[in-house]
Amino acid sequence: MRTDKRGGICFRVDDNKPIRQWVEFARVFDRHGFKFCAALCPGRMAGDEDYTRLVRSLQDRGHEIMDHTPLHSVDKLPLPQGADADAWRAMPGVDHVDATRVYLTYAPIAAATLPEYRADISGNLMKSRTPGVLNDPNQTRFIAVCVPHIDSVFRFRQIERSGDVVLALRSFWDEDNVDLGELRDVVFHKLSKADVRMTLDARVLLAESSLNLFESLGLDRPRTWIQPGSGGCSDFWREDVKACFGDLYGYVAAATYPDRSVKCFNEDDPNGDKRFGMQWGNFDDEARDLDWNLKRIADGIAGHRVLIGHSHFWEHVMPDGWDGYLKRVDRILSWCKENRVPVRTYSEWAEILYRTRPDPEVNVFPELSVDLNADGVPDGYDMLPAEVVRNDGGPDANGVFLTVRNAGAICSVDRLGGLEKGANTFSVWTRGHPGGGIEATFRFFEVETTQKHAFSTKSPEWTEQHATVTVPAGASLVNVTIECTRTGGSAIEIGGMRLKARGEDPTFVR
Repeated sequence: MRTDKRGGICFRVDDNKPIRQWVEFARVFDRHGFKFCAALCPGRMAGDEDYTRLVRSLQDRGHEIMDHTPLHSVDKLPLPQGADADAWRAMPGVDHVDATRVYLTYAPIAAATLPEYRADISGNLMKSRTPGVLNDPNQTRFIAVCVPHIDSVFRFRQIERSGDVVLALRSFWDEDNVDLGELRDVVFHKLSKADVRMTLDARVLLAESSLNLFESLGLDRPRTWIQPGSGGCSDFWREDVKACFGDLYGYVAAATYPDRSVKCFNEDDPNGDKRFGMQWGNFDDEARDLDWNLKRIADGIAGHRVLIGHSHFWEHVMPDGWDGYLKRVDRILSWCKENRVPVRTYSEWAEILYRTRPDPEVNVFPELSVDLNADGVPDGYDMLPAEVVRNDGGPDANGVFLTVRNAGAICSVDRLGGLEKGANTFSVWTRGHPGGGIEATFRFFEVETTQKHAFSTKSPEWTEQHATVTVPAGASLVNVTIECTRTGGSAIEIGGMRLKARGEDPTFVR
């Protein structure tokens, strides 16, 4: 299957929201014939036939229901009704079990790579010997402490005392059952969510629990796994999701936080795990206005990227309330249909981006004539001081070009994707008096490589010029800046920029 590197969008909503909201939201999508994605916790649906019936209806209409873990947590599961608790306690991946929950195991902490601090502990209270060390409210950056002396990880509550913060320690699973006696001058490490990793056996139980719950509810199994933002103290890495959910249980996509993917065509993917890092937040249909969203989407697809929206149906962050939110989503979908912007689900985009080969002959440099959000700026460009001239004898059929009268930056294109590795041809049409010049700079920031190409204006007539740009291995994106190095005494005009693989790929099948 051939793809043309055209980016698009995906709508995602997280958590088991009220039925009324789902019904009204789905009605908007059904009207346009588009599908959305819902990240749901099957353990919270058990026994609620009305909710299950709603979810089954959404699946029947083609909306993607994704696995958000059984209980919005990566470290605990619901104990199945009537299950033998002792049998569960003996399972690999289980730390302990109580009357309603199964608590999962975490992997040993790689403490040697982490800064070392010292503290005194009395019962469940930890006081650092370095003031201010524990005063960090960011729970992604500081979610737990590791005490190597007792080989344990603890969650905590922060308590302010005498102008500093002490920690009221809790178990790794956030239970209030910690009493360590009196410990003096013990080493500890601060842990982020990315520092804590669940064991493979624990991840296996997470996957199997979700799949069993979906099956017991009469729902189609999920194909996408979504990391809960506040579910426990571990953020999964792509490789961990692939090794369990992908390789063992047939999931085709996921969203992770620590090592999220770019979501562009031809993304560098040496380990085949980028489809498990498709995180959201590229546009914000929930909390930002229509113009902001359309600008983000237009620029993203011009860069051959896929953008995933962000919503929890939180009415308190919606600038114009629930009704205004639905109207905004409706207008985004209308705009997408009018401009042929693809709207697809997680699993669909994972297949297109990471398992389908794009056409190497596609020009990936944004067209100056495309302005889908109608803000006067070509999509994908930062115009800097350049002026856009339309329908006035440009170098190609679109008749659009850029002009500047002084030396300095002309335009820039950031985070351009869809790149073909190896030799590419960059083309640009120039017009200006002899003695003028421009320079195009290609910054492959992921691999810290920069290439510069200079062009002289040779004629007051449009002249096409070329340079070879070599896309290095490991690069998925490039930032491009074009500047006027000298004017030659008149305006410098450029247009018709193109970037694509040099020559035909003999292995590509149309």
